[in-house]
Amino acid sequence: MDFEYKKEEETMGTTLIAVETKEGIVVGTDSRTSQGSYISSRSTNKISTISDHIVGLRSGIASQSQAIFDIVKMLDEEPILVYNVAQYTRKFAYNYRDQMTFSIIVAGYDEEKFGQIYAVTIGGYSIRQKIYITGSGSTFLYGYMDKNFKEGMTNEEAVELVTNAVCLAKRRDAMSGGCINLAIIDKNGTIHKTIRPDMPDHPKI
Repeated sequence: MDFEYKKEEETMGTTLIAVETKEGIVVGTDSRTSQGSYISSRSTNKISTISDHIVGLRSGIASQSQAIFDIVKMLDEEPILVYNVAQYTRKFAYNYRDQMTFSIIVAGYDEEKFGQIYAVTIGGYSIRQKIYITGSGSTFLYGYMDKNFKEGMTNEEAVELVTNAVCLAKRRDAMSGGCINLAIIDKNGTIHKTIRPDMPDHPKI
């Protein structure tokens, strides 16, 4: 007897956060990847490095968003501008809007516009924001971020805000979990940091 099993696509029901700071940008994500109700990974890095000063945050079907950033990395442009990366990403999202399911944040720093955050939606719409949250965990964070985000925050203040927010989302959202991955971006480049649940600097919220 033959049995047919429906293979669920690997998705990132997720929490993605990006905050503009006085010095640049701070972004943070959880690290859980799932296939339906099955948790396929607890340590997925949803922050893709595009250049020394630009990252992309991925949610939705993992293979689709990953493929887009792999293509964008090959851009023959020097220096790579954050706005241009966002526009290339937006065009892919628009051209394949009937085939792709994802939400993306492009964030980074360049000498033209300094720290920038661009939200790219499923249908191919792009908009610059000072703060942006998306993914299944974002539902639980709007009130917290509205209360605690302030324009002109330092990188250190933003790291604390983003870390606490991802932790809150992990506690409330069944699709978010695992580690907290951070990237701090300024004129000097990008610093990546991972905070595991068993580490002393993981929030005890």
